[in-house]
Amino acid sequence: MSIAPCGFSEYLEVGSELQARRCVALFKMYKREIEAAGGVCDWHVAPSGAAIWIYDGETCDTRQVVEFVHRVAERHGVRGKWGMSWVDLSHGIRPGQIYGGTVRLDLGQRGSEQWIDSREFLRRTADGDWLAPWTGLGDQTPPET
Repeated sequence: MSIAPCGFSEYLEVGSELQARRCVALFKMYKREIEAAGGVCDWHVAPSGAAIWIYDGETCDTRQVVEFVHRVAERHGVRGKWGMSWVDLSHGIRPGQIYGGTVRLDLGQRGSEQWIDSREFLRRTADGDWLAPWTGLGDQTPPET
């Protein structure tokens, strides 16, 4: 059995199948833009009814995903709260070697990202408050991997 070194799989409701197809077209333009700038965009977007499915099993570039989701929200009027989680297994499955995190954002407001990595989440939760991981967050910088 092969385990992907990093990955995520998230849905974003966009309102209709037509909007989902338009979002996939927007993703193709976005992917070309990233690759033209010398970047790598190995994650994928597929229509799934009135939603798009954003998934990756290799690069786990969450910054690109957040930027794309903001573009979808701006272009297609998608609003509300959205979040994604990811996991990085590139160091193997051993205690202390699994890394990942979560990002939450308000689709109506750029710069609203709240990032937390899995280690910090577990530390705060172990301290006794399951809401503590989100308390006081609001920085716009993803954790370093």
